[in-house]
Amino acid sequence: MNKIINSDALEALRTLPDSCCRTCITSPPYYRLRDYGADGQIGLEDTPDQYIENLVKIFREVRRVLKDDGTLWVNIGDSYTQKNLNGIPWLLAFALKADGWILRQDIIWNEPNAMPEQTTDRCAKSHEYIFF
Repeated sequence: MNKIINSDALEALRTLPDSCCRTCITSPPYYRLRDYGADGQIGLEDTPDQYIENLVKIFREVRRVLKDDGTLWVNIGDSYTQKNLNGIPWLLAFALKADGWILRQDIIWNEPNAMPEQTTDRCAKSHEYIFF
């Protein structure tokens, strides 16, 4: 049975039994790019490290609910802080590896019609990462 749960990720995951899912496909909110108007939302942390730490907590619960042969697919983009690329996708990938996940593959999602950016001091981004 397929089921879509629309809720706070950590709260929803904690209601699920161990080893109940075969696959998790997710695209967490980007760091510092959007305010969804919810208290404690992911993505508005003060630092990239806090953001990554919160995502790792959530993915620990994902690991708990995945079956032993389950898979996780994470689509994640990057962001800038004071003109400095944060490196969020790889910070997350390495943090998840350090937490016991196996990084099987990085996939480049080419976005040929990416949203235009209001920047004149760097190239526009036209890709995101998917980690398996």
